[in-house]
Amino acid sequence: MLLATAAAGQCRFQPWRRSRTRTHGKTLDRIVAVVNRQPILDSQVREAAWYRLFSTPNEHRFVLHNLDCRATLHHLIMERLIAQAMPNSAHRLLPAPQWQAWVRQMGGMKHLQAQARKYHLTAGRLRRLIGRQYAMIRFMDGRFNPQIHISAVSERNYYQQIYLPMCRRKHEPAAVLPRVRPLIRVILRQQALGRKEQAWILYLRHHARVRILGHYGDGRTARPRGRARIHG
Repeated sequence: MLLATAAAGQCRFQPWRRSRTRTHGKTLDRIVAVVNRQPILDSQVREAAWYRLFSTPNEHRFVLHNLDCRATLHHLIMERLIAQAMPNSAHRLLPAPQWQAWVRQMGGMKHLQAQARKYHLTAGRLRRLIGRQYAMIRFMDGRFNPQIHISAVSERNYYQQIYLPMCRRKHEPAAVLPRVRPLIRVILRQQALGRKEQAWILYLRHHARVRILGHYGDGRTARPRGRARIHG
């Protein structure tokens, strides 16, 4: 895919080292990181950064900043580690029922396409990006949910140490434990799931071979010092 040079105000790729040789050719894409021998391209970072802007509530920016791309690159590294641990049969495209429901929630296909264009995305790319996240969530839930057991002691501690003080601060009447137990169990399960997922991702990161070949400058419109090219 042919990429145009980033316009002023958009995040710009900056390799760590300037190439020693001057070659000629069209810039097709840039490798910004390698995760266990699998590359992450600059175009993938930009696409994911646009998607994060698109999906962020109350965010109406239509220009990428360097900070967006830096945060997205590190997020993609974690996603790549998770994807490498998933079975090859895992779905990457959001299933039709979930996709159709999401399109309706977004106001219909025409409205979705109009909004996506503002962020340099298409409906097809959105379905693929959402599908990737959907598959990862299902994989993580299936891997760690069976390991989580919420005890009655944990429920009672949360009720006494978190729920009751919160009600007092808000000057609201407190419900009895049996009534709020289902909600407390959901909260405790989500917290435990988050801890297990975070520990596992840190383990993957510690044992992975990750090379970051470039970075996105500190300034909003930092100039690139050079370009890593793929020629053809």
